[in-house]
Amino acid sequence: VQPDVYLDAGAEEDLGKAEYNRQALGSEDDNFKLDPMPAETCKAEFARIDPIDPALGDPLRVRLKPDQTFCFGRDYDDAHLKTHPNQLTQSIRVFRGPVELASFAAGGDAANWPDGADIAVSVTTRQKGKKVTQTYSCQGEADQWRCSASSKMSDFSCDISQKEIFLKRGPNGTMMLANPNSAVAVVDL
Repeated sequence: VQPDVYLDAGAEEDLGKAEYNRQALGSEDDNFKLDPMPAETCKAEFARIDPIDPALGDPLRVRLKPDQTFCFGRDYDDAHLKTHPNQLTQSIRVFRGPVELASFAAGGDAANWPDGADIAVSVTTRQKGKKVTQTYSCQGEADQWRCSASSKMSDFSCDISQKEIFLKRGPNGTMMLANPNSAVAVVDL
């Protein structure tokens, strides 16, 4: 385990060397024997550290059902794009249709929903006006879904394993798509 495993990147710069070293793990924190504990112990701890925001309503795993199609999207008009000149996305859709439902029905476990759920994300850019669609396989994490680019419904041959997006619940029944690693395909891979 690295001594700074739980400190933010750049923390040494922000905290100063002395405080950084004080907060880092000690030299004997390199090996831990972990005992089995009831799952509720960990759930309670993580709920305290990272509470789910009740103002946003039910988590996605509750809102969206394993046998339910869905579509969320946004279209950006010329006025918006003029004020955001570096935004390539003209329209975006996140959906689960019959293909994604069939994939989950064939191999998914409804008791562990949404783990293994497939979604598709389609993006139309203002450069070419051409729609590009990428499939992602999702896992539930607290009140969000972590979705990794998948080639099982595509014919990509390159490594797309590090391409992740996050789906989060938004206010009033909306969904937020976080794209921290530029994982939404805007060109054919």
